[in-house]
This record gives sequence, C-alpha cells and structure tokens, in this order.
Amino acid sequence: MQTCPRSPADERAAPPRTRYGWLREILKQPWPWWRKLAEAGWLGGESREPVLDGIRGIAILLVFLAHADRTFLWLREGVAGEWASLWFTNGVGHAGVELFFVLSGYLLYGYLVAEPRAYGHFLKRRIERLYPAFLAVFTLYLALSYARPDRSKIPPGWDGAGYLAANILLLPGIFDMRPMITVAWSLSYELLFYLIVPWVALSMRRWRPRARCWTLLGFALAYTAYSVTDRYREVHVGGLPLPPAAHMRLVMFVAGMLVYEWSRMEGVRARLTRGMEAAALAAAVLAAGFVYWTQEHPQALAAWLPGFGEFPDVYRVWALAAAAPGLFLCALWGGGLVGRVLRWPWLRWLGQQSYSFYLMHGLAMLAASEVLRRWLSPGLAAYWVAVAVVGLASGTVSTLLFALVEKPLSLAVHIKSARL
Repeated sequence: MQTCPRSPADERAAPPRTRYGWLREILKQPWPWWRKLAEAGWLGGESREPVLDGIRGIAILLVFLAHADRTFLWLREGVAGEWASLWFTNGVGHAGVELFFVLSGYLLYGYLVAEPRAYGHFLKRRIERLYPAFLAVFTLYLALSYARPDRSKIPPGWDGAGYLAANILLLPGIFDMRPMITVAWSLSYELLFYLIVPWVALSMRRWRPRARCWTLLGFALAYTAYSVTDRYREVHVGGLPLPPAAHMRLVMFVAGMLVYEWSRMEGVRARLTRGMEAAALAAAVLAAGFVYWTQEHPQALAAWLPGFGEFPDVYRVWALAAAAPGLFLCALWGGGLVGRVLRWPWLRWLGQQSYSFYLMHGLAMLAASEVLRRWLSPGLAAYWVAVAVVGLASGTVSTLLFALVEKPLSLAVHIKSARL
C-alpha cells in the first residue's frame, strides 16, 4: 500500500474537504491514522514552488539532526569511534537555520521588489504567518512550566511577567535574553527582517538590478567590517554590550536577496548548466566541511586564519553565504539533479510543515529522552534508535500542529489571497 502523501494531481482531483474534515475521518476510521495524518500535513497543488518546499525540508532535517545529536549526547558517553563526531549533525546541522534565512531573503525581498506593497499590509500578513503556530506552542510551554516548575524558565514575580511579554514580542535572539521556546531565537531575526526589508526594497525598487546587487553586497561587507571593530563593542542593546560579530547571520538574508536578483538575470540563468550544478554542489560540500571544522577543530583553523579565534562566526557565515546562492540558483532554474531531489514528495511534505516541526521538535525530544533513558544504554545502535523514535514523535506532533493551527489559520489566508 502506498503511504506517501498524494501528488498535486490527486489533490486537485479529490473532492473539496472542510477545514478539519481529516480529523473527522480519523475519528470515524482510526486505522490507518498515520496516512490520514500525513495527508492532513500536505498542501499538494496549493504549494506554488515545490523546489522551495524541498529546500525547507533539507533545512529542517539538518536542524533536527543537530538538536538530536545534542539531546542524545548521553548515548555517546564511553563509546569509542569517530561516529560520535558525525559532521552533518555536530557541525553542519546548525546551518539549517541559515538556509531558512536565505529563503526568507529570496521570497520576501522578491515579493516587495516586484511591485509596491503597503507596509502595514505586508506586516499584517507576516504576523498572520508567524504568530498562530507560535502562540499555540507558547501556550503549551506556559502550561508545562506551571505543571513542572522545576523545569520552568519563567522568573518569579514581575520579572516573570516581563519575561513572558518579551518572549511574546520575539525579543530573545536579537537581544541577549533566554528564549522560553529554545528555537524561537531565530524568529526574532525573522521579525527584524520583516521590519527592515520593505524599506530596503522600496528605496531600491527603481534601480537597475546590477546596482541593487552591488549595493546589497556592499552593505553585507560593510556590516561585517563594522561588527569586528572595537566601536561595535561599545553598542549596548538591552543594557548589555554586543558580543564580537554578533548577529552575523543577518548576512544570510542578504544572500537570499542576491539569489532573487541573480535569478532574474538571463545571463546568469543561461550559465546554469550541469557543469555549473556540479561546481555548486562541490562548493556546498566544501562550505559544509569548513563549517564542520569551525565547530569541531577551531584551534586548527585559528592557527592559519587571521582573527578566527575571536570572530569564528564571520568565517562560518560567509562560507555559507558564498555557497548558498549557487545551490539555490541551480535548484530553482537548473533543472538537474538538485531540482529533482528537492521535488521528492516526502521531502516536500516535511518542508511544507517545517515551521510547525521547528517549533515542536524540541518538546518531543525532551519527552522522548526522558523515556528512552530507562531503556537504552550508550552505543551506536541505541543512538540511531533514539533518533528514529524522536523523529517519528516530532513528525506526529508537528503534523497535528500544522493541520490544526498553521494550515487553517496561517496558510489558508495566504493561499486564498494568492488565488484572488
């Protein structure tokens, strides 16, 4: 029996369903519930760009593997072998968030440059996209904090009220604060980008594409140079000084904006041959290997890279920013192996609900870790069993969040607007 989500053609041919019709089907006929749940987490033909869904799937998979490696570190205690330093989980996995930033830069900057948009309407749509799922998970964290006060991050008294308000406003991340939802730090970067990018796009919309490209690249270089100076360290945010080269990940949004500009140039698209795709893949592998070394062998790099010991994030982010555009361009316009892989249905399915998965997988990991501690002993097989179990648990709870909250309250509004 085929268990993967239905294809876009099947989705269009199927009779229309109500918003929560999938839930009633599960209650009427519980088995096979997992297939119905998978279909509930599938947008099918409503997704306008399947390749971007595949990129989201790769990004969230990297994030998941990195966090799983950290969560199940106890399974590696006393175990010999290089398997404990899996490069894609320990090092490169953390680059998944940067891929999301490149996607945001590409999509939102392109949306705003294409034609004038009202600033208020743009922010309203982004809040509708960001907050429903976030508030649902935030409420769950709040309930668990009161149920398990020994695990709560909420300070006592009025400090707790301020802490909750700051988290609702998505301040942790840009500001030096501990987020209640661990992964929510990246949402503060997204929100900052939402506030800034309309003005950037509006100011440069009538410029020639090449002028916009040089300006964006110059801005990224200037910000990098300023962030490693002593004067940058004198800047205080929230009463606290910024660490050296803080917020270098903002450069990844610029990389996405450049992807949009280059993807509209016929000369660039004409060069996206199979040879260019192979070169882009090689550059991505080299960047991934470099990022691994920045995480696992920083002392070796500090010996021959000037300033690496003090500013490792500068090197790491720029390695990713240099490799990402070529890979994105080949995926979007190359028509080769990269694009075919990214159109794989299961990868697209994971990418379409990547935001819900991103918010929920941390809780699933903590719960699974507490249970598995009673059953598993350190070892390679036990490690992968734990990863498989927590992957299944994360996929289940994130699909529920996607089907119950994100899809009807966030995505349905955008899909309807796009059709109109």
